[in-house]
Amino acid sequence: MENTARNLRKERIGVVVSDKMDKTITVSVEQSEAPDVWKVR
Repeated sequence: MENTARNLRKERIGVVVSDKMDKTITVSVEQSEAPDVWKVR
């Protein structure tokens, strides 16, 4: 059961901004928006 829960996690690529704390890091992730053509009017 544990493996299936881990496999459902999304992987994201980002840049590490801060790793000052022991167990916590801050990562900047860019999100791209859909083109304006796809927006509902």
